[in-house]
Amino acid sequence: ETEILANEGNQSVNYLNTEAGTAAAKFGLNNMAESLEKNSALAEHLNASKPEVMNQAKGYAFPASEVLISLKQLFQGYTDINEELKQLRTSMDSATGDVDRAAKQLVKLQIIMNSMQVKIRRYKLPNISATYQEDMNKANTYIHHLETLLGETPISIQLLNSTLQEALEFIYKLYNNVNNVVGTVVMVENTIVFGNRYRSTYEDIDSELTRSELCFRNGEYTQALQIAISTMEKIHPGNYESIVRENAKSAA
Repeated sequence: ETEILANEGNQSVNYLNTEAGTAAAKFGLNNMAESLEKNSALAEHLNASKPEVMNQAKGYAFPASEVLISLKQLFQGYTDINEELKQLRTSMDSATGDVDRAAKQLVKLQIIMNSMQVKIRRYKLPNISATYQEDMNKANTYIHHLETLLGETPISIQLLNSTLQEALEFIYKLYNNVNNVVGTVVMVENTIVFGNRYRSTYEDIDSELTRSELCFRNGEYTQALQIAISTMEKIHPGNYESIVRENAKSAA
């Protein structure tokens, strides 16, 4: 077991000596260099004494009690080093993983923001909500803040993670709201297009659809949909939705 612990400890020392300098500066792990230097020195000391202790264990030149004490000290020394080095490596790997995740999520959020703007332009929506522009500005602020945090040295992992979580919750909620509005808009447009065929025949249908269009122009999409639906219910009670969908498919 001592040999296994020694190998693990030496591998961790070599890995951390290669990676720790960059990680410490990048992630602000201020105690890493000091801890690594201390444990590297301890590992070097244990490595130097290990051959002698192991030879004593194989021979009979020393009392068994003394050899056992030396083996226990060697084993405990490597155990302590491994525990501390594992903590250092965990901290470094965790910070690296958090930064990688934030960078990938940032790209996704940028794509979502672009998708929302494309949908707004595509459907030429005059209004999403009373706070839509304010919400878009806030979402863009989150994006810029994440970009700034990822570009800093050192990176504040705690602030990065909390900002990312807030950004994900806010932007995805905004995205869902936009999708819901777009879905409502499409339904209103399809229903009105379908109902246009009855306007010249039924005066009340023409009047109600005109009212629906007015609500639509004012950004009152839910109200516009309710009016359009109730109007079509008068002509096709119970199955107007399937008729409107089929009509929309055939027109596409």
